[in-house]
Amino acid sequence: MSGLTLYHHKGACSLAPLIALEESGLDYSVEIINLATDRPGYLKVNPAGKVPALVLDGELLTENLAILYRIASLAPAAGLLPSGLEETSRTLSLMAWFGSTVHILRRQIRMPLRFTPDADAQAKLVEAGRPKMWEALLEMEARLGEREWFGGRAFGVADGYALVFYGWGLNDGFPMEELEKLTTWKDRMLSRPAVLHAIRNDAGVLHDKLEAAA
Repeated sequence: MSGLTLYHHKGACSLAPLIALEESGLDYSVEIINLATDRPGYLKVNPAGKVPALVLDGELLTENLAILYRIASLAPAAGLLPSGLEETSRTLSLMAWFGSTVHILRRQIRMPLRFTPDADAQAKLVEAGRPKMWEALLEMEARLGEREWFGGRAFGVADGYALVFYGWGLNDGFPMEELEKLTTWKDRMLSRPAVLHAIRNDAGVLHDKLEAAA
């Protein structure tokens, strides 16, 4: 595959496809952008002005669920999606929940300005959002359960996506060490060379927090 470029903002959820690309063995390039300073130029690539964005031979693909599915499909030998219908469906459902629920809760507590310009209302959003975010992290722990990997029997794209939220949990001051299954899984993740390479290339806040927690 040629012409495969990921647009990534350090510390953002675009770490998930960066991990997937590292694990895939595909040839790719990364464009590190700063959404605060590079936005005008980046809008020419992605009019939505968000990350991640994956450009494949001129085709723009956005949203983590779609990007992660495409990467996994381009590299079937890497086994980044489960082979069985039941496990694949569960993986896609989990990643949809990450994007539609957990990510929005995190945005509520970190960027309440996106919901309202009123300062008092922003403070209330943060106050109400933190316990809900912790509930979501507890649900992640329950969804992992006794499995080694979120997708089932082997590492997959859902694990890279989940690591974003673990890192954000550390950054936001949640007691992640209380989530024993997730913490053991995090250590398992950081033992993978491709994952380590991705977070070290990220060199943003997630890198700092995850490396400190290793």
